[in-house]
Amino acid sequence: MVIWKRLAVALLVTIFLDSSMPAVEVKRPHVLGVAHMALFVSDLQKSRAFYKDFLGFDEPYVLKREDGSDRIAFIKINEYQYLELFAESPRQDGRLNHISFLTDWAEGMRVYLASRGVKVPDRVGKGRIGNLNFNIVDPDGHTVEIVQYQPDSWTTREL
Repeated sequence: MVIWKRLAVALLVTIFLDSSMPAVEVKRPHVLGVAHMALFVSDLQKSRAFYKDFLGFDEPYVLKREDGSDRIAFIKINEYQYLELFAESPRQDGRLNHISFLTDWAEGMRVYLASRGVKVPDRVGKGRIGNLNFNIVDPDGHTVEIVQYQPDSWTTREL
């Protein structure tokens, strides 16, 4: 199955890049919903208390810094949606780090967005928790992540 997806992507890229061929419309893969929203938090323990203790959500995993301190706490809203709480100082978007949309085919979405003139990275990467993803920027400069959950990812492990 994976080999067929790779061949399909190679064919799409070849068709897209070969200007002598008639233009072929690239179809947009499905957007399945909001995967997560990532927030910069000033006090990770207070934020954990709010989302876990007051609202009743779980924290199935955390990403650590090299020094062992918690960098990102993952708050599970439901089977497919999370809040990512970044224990870092805010950047250009105030307290918003990024918003992420779930797709069923990250590479197809990357090719589709490129065909529409959106600046995309050269390839889809694999994040530390095991999902395929890449970032783009919306018209107002907000970071938007496109993510495809993988069978061996931490996200899928917690379903």
